[in-house]
Amino acid sequence: MGHIIEAASDVLAAYATLPDGKLPDGDFRYYAFIKAVEIIGEAASRLTREFRARHSDVDWPGIIRLRHILVHDYHSVDENRLFTIIQTQVPVLRQWVIDYLATHSEE
Repeated sequence: MGHIIEAASDVLAAYATLPDGKLPDGDFRYYAFIKAVEIIGEAASRLTREFRARHSDVDWPGIIRLRHILVHDYHSVDENRLFTIIQTQVPVLRQWVIDYLATHSEE
């Protein structure tokens, strides 16, 4: 779960540097945002099914599905939707993992 925190922190820090939360057209940094969100999804997919089922308050299937879209259906990615997810859902997930790890150090 450390990879989730690391990738989420990286993507949020990078997003905070964008003027008006948008990249200029053709900016190659877009791929860095995609990669960070892919890492979050990959890390989520490596959590056991049992863990994900016990913590169903997190949308693990949606996180994993987004990774699949970014990797395999990259041509259909909506930049605005991606940045909405980064702005609204990534911070919530990051904080959830931090809080979880703070109270469950044995896992």
